[in-house]
Amino acid sequence: VQLAHIAREHYVHGKSRVEIADETGLSRFKVGRMLEEAVEKGIIRFEIVTKPDRQAVVTQENGTLWIRTQNRVIPEIVVNTKNKIVIDPGHGGIDPGAIGNRGTYEKNVVLSLSKAVKSYLEKNDFIVYLTRENDVFVDLKQRAIFANNKGADLFVSLHLNSFEDISVQGVEVYYYPWSEESYKIRLNRLYGALSEETVKAKVQRKLLSTNQSKKYAENIRDTLQKSGLSIRKVIPGDFAVIAYTEMPAVLIECGYISNSNFERDLQKPEVLNLLAENIAKSIQNLF
Repeated sequence: VQLAHIAREHYVHGKSRVEIADETGLSRFKVGRMLEEAVEKGIIRFEIVTKPDRQAVVTQENGTLWIRTQNRVIPEIVVNTKNKIVIDPGHGGIDPGAIGNRGTYEKNVVLSLSKAVKSYLEKNDFIVYLTRENDVFVDLKQRAIFANNKGADLFVSLHLNSFEDISVQGVEVYYYPWSEESYKIRLNRLYGALSEETVKAKVQRKLLSTNQSKKYAENIRDTLQKSGLSIRKVIPGDFAVIAYTEMPAVLIECGYISNSNFERDLQKPEVLNLLAENIAKSIQNLF
């Protein structure tokens, strides 16, 4: 009330409202009365509007209510600069994937491998998500939608290969083979009818991410090769999970489970962990 009185006195003695606002930081100060009949209690209501760079602070000292203004505290905006990676353990649940001669299921190996890759990357300051964290079936489109919704910087789908010739071995890395017509069909399957402008924007984004995916696939191959792993090829592959994703995406066939020696080695924790570490390093090197 005194503040309102002082403000009036300033105005009476020739100072403008703008000058008062400059001195006090107040743009408007209003006092009103109201009665809450339900509790039979009278209430004085203060409406305080400050300048944009100021804020009102109300305190009570010895029965006196003080209203002060101070510089507005602007919360610090923390920008997350960590790269977000989505690791996709292939298959799962009713879909076992490839099965080795010793009865090893692809779905189980790639889940363990993905969790180990996640652990290595998180230790190196990455944010990592898995499309599945246990033995469940996840639709291929849902895996891509998951990565798109996370705004991932990279999508990596991990698999094991199989072939009738049990001597075949080695790692293969795939990226999406660009086709505007094919991708527009994929968009329609994923989203239904979209506006022409939206389709154009998504097509342009996918074209850029596909070009990046090829470079990433080649870089991953180089890193894995330097680590001593046998590499068979880096080629385009029209797999749904890397077709529906909107960020750079690769699919890694980490080896041939049909090769008895490789299947046996996968049972050894130290071999699986070394493979996971090398995959994690190949991802880390991209950034």
